[in-house]
Amino acid sequence: MGLVEGTIKDTIADMGPELEAAIEEAFSSATINEQLDLNGVALNVALQPQDVIIEPEGVEVLLSGSMSAEPAACVAAWDPGGSPRSDTPRPPMSALVPGTHMGLLLSDDFANQAMYSLWRGGLLCYELSGDEPLPINTSLLGLLAGDAFDELFPETGEMIIATRPKAPPTVVYDGAHDLGLAVNDLGLHFYAEVDDRMALALAMDLDVVAGADLLFDGITGELAVEVALSSDDVIASVSHNELVVGTDDAIEQNFAGVFDSLLGTLLGSLLSDLAFALPSFSGVGLSAVNVDPAGDARDWLGLYATLGTVSYGGGEASGDCGSGCGGGCATGGPAGALPPMVLLALAALRRRR
Repeated sequence: MGLVEGTIKDTIADMGPELEAAIEEAFSSATINEQLDLNGVALNVALQPQDVIIEPEGVEVLLSGSMSAEPAACVAAWDPGGSPRSDTPRPPMSALVPGTHMGLLLSDDFANQAMYSLWRGGLLCYELSGDEPLPINTSLLGLLAGDAFDELFPETGEMIIATRPKAPPTVVYDGAHDLGLAVNDLGLHFYAEVDDRMALALAMDLDVVAGADLLFDGITGELAVEVALSSDDVIASVSHNELVVGTDDAIEQNFAGVFDSLLGTLLGSLLSDLAFALPSFSGVGLSAVNVDPAGDARDWLGLYATLGTVSYGGGEASGDCGSGCGGGCATGGPAGALPPMVLLALAALRRRR
């Protein structure tokens, strides 16, 4: 088998220019322009091939893309006009994790553009009231400040909790988790009826660093996303408290318990069921998946996979990189480790200039 595979590799090397031209022609018709609905935000995704490079280490497919959304009124006052700009060289093929067959690289430049577009479209703007999915009323103020609000609200009354996202989220590639997401200056406003009108009773600013880890089971082929988000990941500060002056410290200390309760009720079922079954093809599929930051500045997210014979279910090839690769992702692998049919290599998605 090794002799046959070596012969095939030599043949492919000799066919380099013709093979590269054929791949470029195939990818030239692979432009994607889609509009995705993400929790009510219409996200425009554009993805197009940029270049194909064949090297001894493998095949490098460069993709260019962009994301955008219509501006939402709820964040217009804080819109910086764009995402943070970074421009560092993509990691070379030789920088792939040794022993892996394929790689997908996502630049923080594109990922931050995606986060900005979703933020600009109002993804983080929420208003909670009523009894669904949990009762939102003035009893929550009692959980935060003890009996300090009792004189103002002797009976439980209606309340509205509204977010005021003042800054776009940014990605964190070199933190404690495979992927981190930093959300700063997330305002949380509590409105209640005071003097026969709805008024701002309390406002807080939150700095949040959420995390996510990819967990792959090579036996079942299940890829799960484990989300790390609790009160330990949140720094809360009171920004407005005119009704019960002097209780800021108590409110900030008690916020952790209220946050965990709200988070579990609102997002518990969603965050606990993020798993996907990957297909295999004629008994060949992913046998291992690893995530590591890449690049000298560690500003590329590297998703590396090893191929092998697997026992989990089969499926039809979808053949595309998926919407998650719009404008800043990359795939790749060393040629010496794979049969020629799976010589897919590094794709570097960079934000379109």
